Amino acid sequence: MRLFLFGLLIAPGLWAHNPIQLENLKPGSRDWGLRNRAPNSEVAAYASPVNVKRGKDVQFFVTSTDGDVTLEIFRMGWYEGLGGRRVWGPSTYPGIVQPEPIITLETRTVECPWKDPILVRAQWLSGIYLAKFTTAKNGYETYAQFVVTEDSRPADIFFQRSITTDQAYNSWGGWSAYGPAKFEERAFKLSFNRPFFNWGAGNFLPNTTDLAGNYLQSGWEYSMLRWLEREGYDVTYGTNLDVHESSELLTRHKAFLSVGHDEYWSRPMRENVARARDSGVNLAFFSANTAYWQVRLEPSAVTGEENHTLVIYKDKTLDPVKDQLATTVWRDPFLNSPEEMLLGVMYDNVPPIADMLVENTAHWIFEKAGLRNGDRIPGILGYEVDRIFERSPEGLRRITHSPFQLEGTRHYSDSTLYQAKSGAWVYAGGTIRYGFGLDDFGVPLSRSSVLSVPLQQMTRNLLARFKHPLKAPKVFGPETPLTRLSFENSDRGFYRDTSGRENHGYSYADSLPLSGVEGKVGKAIQFNGFGQQIALGREASIVGTGPFTVSFWTRTTDKRRQVLISQRDDDDFQGRDWDFSSSLYGYDGQYQIEISEEGKIQFWEYNRAMLYPFQLQSKTVIRDGNWHRIVSKRLKDGTGELWIDEKLEATQNAPLLDLKPHTVFIGADGRDRIHFFSGDIDELVIRNN
Repeated sequence: MRLFLFGLLIAPGLWAHNPIQLENLKPGSRDWGLRNRAPNSEVAAYASPVNVKRGKDVQFFVTSTDGDVTLEIFRMGWYEGLGGRRVWGPSTYPGIVQPEPIITLETRTVECPWKDPILVRAQWLSGIYLAKFTTAKNGYETYAQFVVTEDSRPADIFFQRSITTDQAYNSWGGWSAYGPAKFEERAFKLSFNRPFFNWGAGNFLPNTTDLAGNYLQSGWEYSMLRWLEREGYDVTYGTNLDVHESSELLTRHKAFLSVGHDEYWSRPMRENVARARDSGVNLAFFSANTAYWQVRLEPSAVTGEENHTLVIYKDKTLDPVKDQLATTVWRDPFLNSPEEMLLGVMYDNVPPIADMLVENTAHWIFEKAGLRNGDRIPGILGYEVDRIFERSPEGLRRITHSPFQLEGTRHYSDSTLYQAKSGAWVYAGGTIRYGFGLDDFGVPLSRSSVLSVPLQQMTRNLLARFKHPLKAPKVFGPETPLTRLSFENSDRGFYRDTSGRENHGYSYADSLPLSGVEGKVGKAIQFNGFGQQIALGREASIVGTGPFTVSFWTRTTDKRRQVLISQRDDDDFQGRDWDFSSSLYGYDGQYQIEISEEGKIQFWEYNRAMLYPFQLQSKTVIRDGNWHRIVSKRLKDGTGELWIDEKLEATQNAPLLDLKPHTVFIGADGRDRIHFFSGDIDELVIRNN
């Protein structure tokens, strides 16, 4: 076993609105591409597990008949269009010729009993990763794909990598769920302990499966991923296996995305996605032929690892399991669960590439898309499409209705939208090629461009509605604060808001504030004074001219100027110089609570026009290492008050200042990334009264 540690390195003080934006500020590289694909599997590799939790080890099993191998690992994203970032390597290891795979003829299962894996600690941000292997003698190259998951981070979007479909189509070693040559010769059980087709990339990248570079349909997920990260959406990644294994995973997100070709679903997968919808999680199927086959997952016959074997007989008469877990199509009357009951549409056919025909452009999904009824979005349909059948959910709205000709007969593909009783929206694009309309990766070598500005805008509208649904909001009384952080349940940079409003705190610095220290009430959070900060986002900000209160406990002995709480402009921060002329609010409408060099509390408001309506400073010096309760208030008439340990320290009458919805930071001046706090904070409460 070879163990190597590598962390996500971020410059001290660097900040972006979410981890994906921060990640994509880092330098990318085109080196992730293969330039000399191994023509005859001179080098081959696979990752185990294919879905690894952040902070855990991923194993790479490699065979090489062409000498030593060099390993590089890339996280796939936008990165200014370069498409990937090297997070590991290059590191060279002895080439090993591994044993021949074990073949179980009864089920036509191919499984590799390979040994001596390379172990790497996956301490990187959630994402889809490609491990690239290059041989020493002839420079032959291949991949091993894997996904780093982050179960504990409640990002807006969960992107599901369709790894079970990759496995069903994986013919490495001779058998897939489709043959090798005839459907009747297909495998019934498929092992994850073997390399994937397409030089290890499976369907994730455009599939050039012959040396002439002839293109086969794939790469939809990568196009969608590039666009999402370019747009700056807060995304975490996982696989079908993660959805299969956890009934709670999806409920931590606002949206679940199925992208491209997502054909093979187990019953737990489907039940967990339906449960998420019924809990208010929005679903988007930027895909087709989705959830067509029911599959099972079994342990590896060689290693005993859970969920390492995909079972798919595709015929309930051949399957030894005869109950509701039999591996047949979901629409089979025996299962009586057609996929349209969840999606709204289901698989119809394999058309030639065709256009998406728009209707109902008064719908909100078409806002600012510049489309009229009857307009076309060229080249989006294919290579498989879905349509409405007879058992779609109540309230289904058809968004597009697109005709195509197949063998002399007119067919249609539909995209649809419905709202579940929980308030969750469910969108189905009805085509595998949806992602190609968002991003042009692979053009012109692999395919022609079908990039569509209207489709991009429709997707933005949909994801915006997912994040901010138009449904009856929770009703909070005046006694409910905007946020309450007790720091009792802090986990890897996530700080839970216990007010019920879900204005949680996040930290993405290279080192996180220390959780679990002894607090004034239970546990507290401790900052080291060097680049550590927590962001609450704009939802926790004070907006307008009304009264507000910020209260918390703190203790420190540090003699520097330190910022405790700041609501300040960070709109234009993208790792460049500041340009307030293009910023949303500039310096307008800010407040800050800090400790002066003399150890006194200061509380002030500021904007360009009014400068400082009030600037308050305490008489008490608090840098004595003891806990002090700080309460900063603005009253209805604009008067500022500063309290320490239940004693009014300072007050000032002032004109009302219109505060703007800037990001709220804890432990630093969030705008300038300076004056980092060194000490403890506990029981932070922000109220808009």
